[in-house]
Amino acid sequence: MPESVYMSLDGPKGKADVVQLSPADKPREVQWEVRYQGQRHSCSAEGEASIVAMELVGTPDPSLAR
Repeated sequence: MPESVYMSLDGPKGKADVVQLSPADKPREVQWEVRYQGQRHSCSAEGEASIVAMELVGTPDPSLAR
């Protein structure tokens, strides 16, 4: 399954990557995953993945994300 890092977030608790996954046979059915300290969190939407990533790195306010 092709994947690309959509965004990376740094915070006081470390770094998280929001990854966009596109099944080869259904490229319009995008899936999202947050990778943080060896863990993988599946999400149904980009917004949800971004919120999960911000909470994991300790930056709950999007204006504080780098």
